Amino acid sequence: MRDVVENKIRKLPRVIETELMTVLKTRMEVQTLPLQKEKV
Repeated sequence: MRDVVENKIRKLPRVIETELMTVLKTRMEVQTLPLQKEKV
C-alpha cells in the first residue's frame, strides 16, 4: 500500500505537491492553536 501511495505522490506535479503541503501545514496549525490556548 505504501509503495502505491508513494508512486502516486511522485507522479504529481511539484506545484500540486507544494499546495498539498501548505494545506496540511495550515490544517495542523489550526488544530494546534486551540490546544495551545487551552494549555495557557
